[in-house]
Amino acid sequence: MLGTPILRGRGLDSRDRVGAAADGLTRPRGAWLPQQTVVSRELERRVFAGDALGQQFALGTGDPMLFNVVGVVPDLRWRKHDDDDLAAFYLLGEAYRSLNTLFVRLSGDAASLTAIRSALRDHDPTMVVTGTAMMDHLVARSVADERFRAMLASVFGGAALVLAVVGLYGLAARRVAERRREIGVRVALGARPADVRILVFRDALRTVALGLAAGLPAAFAASQVTQSFLYGVTPTAPHVFVTAAAVLAIAAVCATLLPARRAAAIDPIVVLKD
Repeated sequence: MLGTPILRGRGLDSRDRVGAAADGLTRPRGAWLPQQTVVSRELERRVFAGDALGQQFALGTGDPMLFNVVGVVPDLRWRKHDDDDLAAFYLLGEAYRSLNTLFVRLSGDAASLTAIRSALRDHDPTMVVTGTAMMDHLVARSVADERFRAMLASVFGGAALVLAVVGLYGLAARRVAERRREIGVRVALGARPADVRILVFRDALRTVALGLAAGLPAAFAASQVTQSFLYGVTPTAPHVFVTAAAVLAIAAVCATLLPARRAAAIDPIVVLKD
């Protein structure tokens, strides 16, 4: 139903029906019959050292339940998206007298849920359906807290980037104002507008490089605190720091565009007269 592939062996089918003889509820002590089961790769690694097909395991004490492994499937997170306990085994649902959850694959939209409820009521009028939901909605709800934290972090990160751009612009504008005479002399001696712009950009990038030299080690140390808020990524991944450095470098270039343009337009005669 969920499209889980069979890695080795086979899945469960009509051959594995246990019937009333192994319902687990009315049989006397010692009358358990082995049930066929499919195990996850993690359970295979823990219990069978990587080779579970044809093996048997037991659950319980005194009068344990026996299970024969007929297949192996990939690990699935079936409680939460960040669940680390991936060991699981699967049985035919008809081996039990009640089911808590029924999965149905739909070809339509959420409106089909009404038809499903009607079909279940027609099949068994005593069946009580307490709730229905689309899998996409369940998954979205399970990661709602993480998405909110990510959105909050993105907002603060965007605000910090805007402040950095404003600060770099102010610093670049001040540096250009302080070096107007120097720039005027350079232009008078033959410096081209492109040379003046490169001078301003180089000064801004030097400031960013000094900031990165101090900020990256601090960010690496602070990443240990944020590790518990992350899922699927590591806070010390190299591409994260490379991306941050690249974004800051681009922000520095954007913040310096206007001051560099003004510096390239300086008239050396006016500057030298002042």
